[in-house]
Amino acid sequence: MSKNKVYLFPGLLFLFFSIFSAYLFRQEDSNEAFIIFLTVILICVSTDIGGYIFGKIFKGPKLTKISPNKTYSGMFGGYFLSVITVSIFFRLCSKF
Repeated sequence: MSKNKVYLFPGLLFLFFSIFSAYLFRQEDSNEAFIIFLTVILICVSTDIGGYIFGKIFKGPKLTKISPNKTYSGMFGGYFLSVITVSIFFRLCSKF
């Protein structure tokens, strides 16, 4: 069995539950559910952007053999950018 076929079912299962969870959050009529939904999306996007930008700028040693282009600087950059983005988002939400 090839490597890609081994991860197909868990990947599809993860994708299904992710989409279903997003659907359930959007069905709620409260503002809190919408804020939680936006927070999760912001964390994911800012982590990817921070990892890419910091990894390209600072380079550094590789993280693992599983994902050969990931670096420690990208990992820390993604973490820090997501923390900064979420803190700014919550400050903006508290004003309204």
